[in-house]
Amino acid sequence: MSKRVKQAFDVLKQAMEKDANYAWSWHCNIAVMAQDAGASHAIANDGAARFMKLCFGVDTARESELAKEESNKKEPKRPILLTEALNIWEELHVKNTGEIGFCDLEKALDNVIGVENNIGMYQPKIAPKQSHNQ
Repeated sequence: MSKRVKQAFDVLKQAMEKDANYAWSWHCNIAVMAQDAGASHAIANDGAARFMKLCFGVDTARESELAKEESNKKEPKRPILLTEALNIWEELHVKNTGEIGFCDLEKALDNVIGVENNIGMYQPKIAPKQSHNQ
């Protein structure tokens, strides 16, 4: 390994040892790439933890377990009643004869069980169409 490469790894290693969140962000990015390639969530996280330990000497396996514990602590979802599902189906398929989109689903859910739309910031931004005359 060249001196410059070793220096670069040393800088990264020090940064990860000082900041567990920084190391965790690397772990997560590595794990997501493995999942994108077809690995399961567990295998991807195991591989990422092994990589982080091997390359940078940091143990991110514990953070992976803590993240799993946190996701398990989330408030349990209320099960939807079959009658509610049937009413939503009716809202979407009987009352709407055109193409069905997200807004139609949101409206049907709101009409049947009441919904607070909290995903506006996650909806994709649609760029304005470009004119072919430009």
